[in-house]
Amino acid sequence: MSGRTLWDSRLGAAATLVIAPVAVLLFVLTLPVTGPLLAWSEWRADKRKRAAVVDWPCGRCGEVLGLAALTRADAVFGAHVRTAFAGKGMLRLRVVRDLDACCLACDAGHRWDRAASAFVLLSVDEFERTYATALGEVRA
Repeated sequence: MSGRTLWDSRLGAAATLVIAPVAVLLFVLTLPVTGPLLAWSEWRADKRKRAAVVDWPCGRCGEVLGLAALTRADAVFGAHVRTAFAGKGMLRLRVVRDLDACCLACDAGHRWDRAASAFVLLSVDEFERTYATALGEVRA
């Protein structure tokens, strides 16, 4: 066994020169179909989330979340992102959105579990630690 791989040989280099353009061509040709399909899938998932939140009880206090909980979660997460990026200049941060609904009665955060089509209560301690300043901005 010499330790050489297929890609070390001339055949491997030639295969790379053929496979890469074919892969790019396939991507470009399928983009007009996959783009609208992805947009439609996101629209349908958002519609499903909006339909569920109307009747979904809060996992902490039991009040119905309603559409206002989605709007409040957008405001709280927006304030959180603004404070996270404040003073960072050109530094890039990776922010993962884990807040989809915020109860108006008790400020509990909920995440939308797409696979189960259900809202999941976030850990109260972690939620308050992460979003404390953002909740203060939204309340004011």
